[in-house]
Amino acid sequence: MHTFWNAGDTRARLLEVISPGGLEELFRWLDRLGGESGPEDLEQKGH
Repeated sequence: MHTFWNAGDTRARLLEVISPGGLEELFRWLDRLGGESGPEDLEQKGH
């Protein structure tokens, strides 16, 4: 897991590029789970 935060007082933007493509499906799956997910959820997904 990664954590991003803005340590300053001004607004910030973040652009994350993930390569190769396909990881977005994991994010969609996690979103459908709702709530917090743990390692056992990822094992169930097969990753």
